[in-house]
Amino acid sequence: MKDKENERRDERRFDRLTERLSLPKDFVYGECLISMLGNTELTIENYRNICLFEENCIVVALKHDRLLVQGSRLEILYYREDELKIRGRISGLQFLGERGKT
Repeated sequence: MKDKENERRDERRFDRLTERLSLPKDFVYGECLISMLGNTELTIENYRNICLFEENCIVVALKHDRLLVQGSRLEILYYREDELKIRGRISGLQFLGERGKT
């Protein structure tokens, strides 16, 4: 019981410190940052890997989730260690849950 309370207190302190220093949460927590340009371009930062790549479906592993990108004529413009860009007619995004689980 005490361990959980101490852990929550530490998390709150860390959150407050992060806010005071104006650090971006995606950087501090290693979370992904997803941005779209209309329905034709999608940029994902801090992704883990590409699980599936097809013309109408791309699945990307994130830190805690998997992201399903649906559309037509999808292509990966580039992928780097920490960022990838998808182009095509994007019709939907769906979080599939934890990696490795359905």
